[in-house]
Amino acid sequence: MFAYLRGKAEQIEKDKMVIGINNIGYLVTIPEGDVEKILKMGDTEITLQIYTDIKENDINLYGFLDKESLSVFTKLIKVSGIGCKVAKAILSFMNPKDVCIAIANEDTAILTKIPGVGPKMAGRIILELKDKILKEDIKDMKVTLKTKNKTNTSQSEAILALKVLGYQQNQIVEALEEMDTSNMKVEEIIKKALSNMNRK
Repeated sequence: MFAYLRGKAEQIEKDKMVIGINNIGYLVTIPEGDVEKILKMGDTEITLQIYTDIKENDINLYGFLDKESLSVFTKLIKVSGIGCKVAKAILSFMNPKDVCIAIANEDTAILTKIPGVGPKMAGRIILELKDKILKEDIKDMKVTLKTKNKTNTSQSEAILALKVLGYQQNQIVEALEEMDTSNMKVEEIIKKALSNMNRK
C-alpha cells in the first residue's frame, strides 16, 4: 500500500503517467486537471498522493497532487454505484473544493454535467455524502460553535464541504470561531476558513 510516490514524471498522457523512482516506473491514473499542472512543472520531482485499487486480477494506482483531492476521491468511491473511474472523472471535471460546494448546495445540475454522472447518481452523491456520512459531525460542530456564531444554513453547508475536503473537526471549529458567518455565502465561508487554516 502506497501513501505517496515522489519522483520524475514520465510518459504523460491524457489521464495517465509514469512516475520514475529509483529506476522503477509506476503507472498512475490521474485527473486530467492534474496532468495540465504536471506538464507546467517541467522536468522536476513531483509528489503524488496515492490510492491503491486492488481487484481480484488487477491493481491500479490513482494519484493526486494534493491531499484534498485524495480525500474527496476516497469519499466518492464509498457512494453506492461509484467506482474509481467515475470518481476520477468527477475530479477531472471539477476541483475538490467545487465538488464539496456542489454537494453542500445540493447542486445536481452541475454534477450531471460530468460525463457518466446522471441525475440518480448525482442524487446519491449528495444524499450519501451530505446526509449519511457527515450528519453527526455537523451536529457536533454546531454545538461547539453556537456560542460565537448563530447557526445558519450557509455555515452548516460550509462545514460539510470542509469535512468532505478532509479537514478535522477541531481545525474547522478553530477557523470558524474567528469569523462572523451570519451574512456570508457558502463559498465565502469556505474560502475564508481555508485561508485561516492554511496560514497556521
